[in-house]
Amino acid sequence: MVDQFSLRLSGDGKKLTKQIRDRCDRCYVADCWTLKDPKDKGQIFLSKKYLTSGKWRKVQIRQVLFQIVYGEPAPIGRVIKMRCKNRRCINPSHYSISGWTPPWPVMHRMIDELHWLTEEQAKEWYFGTKEQTATSES
Repeated sequence: MVDQFSLRLSGDGKKLTKQIRDRCDRCYVADCWTLKDPKDKGQIFLSKKYLTSGKWRKVQIRQVLFQIVYGEPAPIGRVIKMRCKNRRCINPSHYSISGWTPPWPVMHRMIDELHWLTEEQAKEWYFGTKEQTATSES
């Protein structure tokens, strides 16, 4: 189980997101944001300026991105799994948490504005439908 923590971001957290972005092959796309180093465990040290508790601590990058994107800590006692099945992916639009559904305005923003998720991925992963091709209908 992951300990709960709460972020305190000054502005939009550009410095923190740059640290995370620099560890990925590519970010801010609909595909996986894969960590560059295969030995990278997906953790980051956060200084007390980023945490409401006022202590340095090591946290999961996925937990940090969850709070930045959704504006709240991940649900207590729940593990963030990846819908893409890529263990090294940290794309917040690929998160799957049992018993939790992302708010539609955030999902809409990830599809239309940020382009972190395609409409096809949203239909398949979040709505349980898959587009049928013309060959499969024959």
